[in-house]
Amino acid sequence: MAAGSSVSTESEQNKFVLTRIFDAPLDRVWEAWSDRTQMAQWLGPRGFTGEILKMDTRVGGSYSYVMHAPDGTDHWVQGTYREIVPRARLVYTWIWTDPAGNPAGPDTLVTVEFAAQGDKTRITLEHALFQTASDSDNHEKGWSSCFDHFADYLASVSK
Repeated sequence: MAAGSSVSTESEQNKFVLTRIFDAPLDRVWEAWSDRTQMAQWLGPRGFTGEILKMDTRVGGSYSYVMHAPDGTDHWVQGTYREIVPRARLVYTWIWTDPAGNPAGPDTLVTVEFAAQGDKTRITLEHALFQTASDSDNHEKGWSSCFDHFADYLASVSK
């Protein structure tokens, strides 16, 4: 695991929490997370490319993404924003879908908290409400790699 990272898993609740400190100021990190053009540059685990199909960043607004894996498979996800506190917190649902937007799994819940740490930013991400511990574990691996991809993106645009 990368320096500055930690993971905790609560299997009985089928959720995980990732915490990572990114080498960029809070405003820069928030912008990269909340701007659809920038998000498309880092969406998905390392090696994936992302496409933002819809991103209505307001409480009650929805989003739809597709992540293109290196092996040619596509991973579709959509959800609804439940809480938005600029530069502090995002809460949104997450559900895998087919290409037509039909649910292909249960709704889960993502909470992302942003905090300034001097000229760096701490992100704490909780992804919860998985049906199984295996689903939680798989998403934890995906998000960990996505955080690596995000750090690479920030390094490429912040210096």
